[in-house]
Amino acid sequence: GDIIAAKNATAVLPLASLTKLMTAIVASEKIDQTKTALVTAAAVATFSAAGNLTVGERLPVGELIYPLLLESSNDAAEVIAHQLGRNDFINQMNIKAKTLSLMTTAFTDPTGIEATNVASAHDLFKLLKYFYQTKSAMFSITGAHDYNFAGHRWVNSNKLASDPRFIGGKNGHTALAKYTFAGVFDLPLAGLTSRTVAVIVLG
Repeated sequence: GDIIAAKNATAVLPLASLTKLMTAIVASEKIDQTKTALVTAAAVATFSAAGNLTVGERLPVGELIYPLLLESSNDAAEVIAHQLGRNDFINQMNIKAKTLSLMTTAFTDPTGIEATNVASAHDLFKLLKYFYQTKSAMFSITGAHDYNFAGHRWVNSNKLASDPRFIGGKNGHTALAKYTFAGVFDLPLAGLTSRTVAVIVLG
């Protein structure tokens, strides 16, 4: 929990695909991971073809977490959200934010496309810590290189995944959010033994 360095840590800024960290958390806590989800035309019509999902295919929710976190699939995010009802799912994202005392955080979609998905670096530190400490199996997905399932091969879009110091995390980008990142590394501090360090960048 120590803060090593910070700049404008309480500034509230768009998240882009860092939103999907919360999407994954809510999916794991509110939806049966073995539930089969139908990929709809509306989901596939969402901006970006990442995940390479096709209309009509059915995938377990637990498997959709892989394209969500590895390739940052907006289609996967929408398919997952519709399992609760899209508006109810987004509501659960905001409820979870309040539960975690993320006071500057708000979500208006499950993907991060909208610039109204916002948080501060301070809040993201708490969110990342929760994800890392309580969802270790799911967090490990974010550090994997790739994953294969039912004819799909999903490859990590995060270039840091090849860095041996990288444990896991998420990157994002939109025109308004610019580049965003929240990740965990195993780093030596001041020449001492390695420490688990979170790095968060917005804007």
